[in-house]
Formats: sequence, C-alpha cells, structure tokens
Amino acid sequence: MACRQPTTAPAAVPSAPTPVDAAPVAAQVKAAIKTQLDAYAARDVAKAASILADDTIRHFHGAPNVVGKAAAMAGMKEQMADPALKLAVIGESVGVAAAGDMAVDHATYTFTSTNPVTKTSGSETGNWVAVFRRQADGSMKLSRDMVLEWCWIRRRHSVRTSPTIAP
Repeated sequence: MACRQPTTAPAAVPSAPTPVDAAPVAAQVKAAIKTQLDAYAARDVAKAASILADDTIRHFHGAPNVVGKAAAMAGMKEQMADPALKLAVIGESVGVAAAGDMAVDHATYTFTSTNPVTKTSGSETGNWVAVFRRQADGSMKLSRDMVLEWCWIRRRHSVRTSPTIAP
C-alpha cells in the first residue's frame, strides 16, 4: 500500500505583528499619570479614577490588594480627605510592548499624608510601577498599580536578615 500524500497545503505560519510606534502610546500613559497627579492635587476622586480599568488591582506595601475600580475610588476618597496629602513623581519612564497593547510606567514617588496614629504629617518615597492595558475602546487604562516604599522594603529586609532586630 502506497503512502498517501496530504491533499491540503500546510497552514501558513502567522507573521509577527508589526511593531507600533511606541511614542504616542508612551505619551498617552504619561498623560494619564499626569491626570491622576493633577486630580490628587485637586482632591478629585472621579478624575483620578478616570485612568483606571474597571478590573484594576492596586498593590500597596503592607496592605491587602485593592481590587476593582469601586474599591480603588473608596481608597482614593479616604486619602483625599487628608489635608496633608501630596503626591509627586520624578524620573518617570514608560516602556511599551511591541504590539502597543500594554505599557509599564515607572517613577519614584513621594507621598505625604497624616499618620493616623501620631496625627503628624510625614512622607514616604519609593517605587511606583503602573501597568496600562489597551481597552476595547482603544484607550490605555491603569490595570495594575504597585507602590513600594523604600523604607518599608529596607525594614522588611533587615528583619529577615538580622535576628537582633524585632519586626
């Protein structure tokens, strides 16, 4: 019995998507971060939340994840009620995926607020990493938000590596 040859041609291998121009995507992400910073300065929860995806997840050092836009807005409202509130960023950079459907914004942040225990104003500084994803309407929205205070990281590291320091 002879071998039968396939009667259909093999499927073509899809070509890689053409990379998009990253500059407009990065500009859109930077504009969104500026919108949020301006909204914090104006104590405008709705404007600050306008950059969030509905399924956003916010990660803050030492705290449970904040899941969803409604929960994020509740947290923002609480933060914005603090008269000492200030939020600033420096050294912002944006990396854009080749397809243009995702971007990562990184900056150093300084957040000033009132300590709920001591009732005194203080500031923290750390890394802010914001992951944006392209939405069905074509906009880029904040999907994952990670805030890591430098002092908190050093304290946690020293606790783990030094038996003489209590947590």
